[in-house]
Amino acid sequence: MNPFIRKDDDDNRLDIKATLTIFVLVAIVVATGLLKYHQAGFGKGTVTIGDGPAIPVLVAASDATREKGLSGRKEMDADSGMLFLFATASKYKFWMKGMEIPLDAVWMRDGEIVDITIGIAPPVEGEEIPFFSPVTEADSVLEVPAGFAARHGLKLGLPVKFDIDRRGALR
Repeated sequence: MNPFIRKDDDDNRLDIKATLTIFVLVAIVVATGLLKYHQAGFGKGTVTIGDGPAIPVLVAASDATREKGLSGRKEMDADSGMLFLFATASKYKFWMKGMEIPLDAVWMRDGEIVDITIGIAPPVEGEEIPFFSPVTEADSVLEVPAGFAARHGLKLGLPVKFDIDRRGALR
């Protein structure tokens, strides 16, 4: 034992170390929770196709939100949707796991419609869930209620603009 250090000083050092350890552990737990919250939360925004009105959308830009998608929803406003964003264009495969409403999928790349899949039916219980994908690479997908594409006269080549909040940005 060091003759120049009193027992009280040793106790104080232990208290400081314990306090710092607890503080670091709490900071790690809080940071992990915030990261999970950020990954799991949908962004919000609008999509404008051609000269049409702005369509309100939820934005799925993380792996967690893209996986969740619209599953479990029993209804959807006729003129709303979910926008899926990807960092690179590809022939992404989607499925209707947990879906209860039929959809149209509007596939886009570089601000333009490149494919449209209409009338995608929810899965039938007991049957294998089918996948659907575009015929060409896409970097974003707008899922809307079935019939939307026909009602709004959507066609290949129409320009598309997104206006999304920070939470909707790719992450």
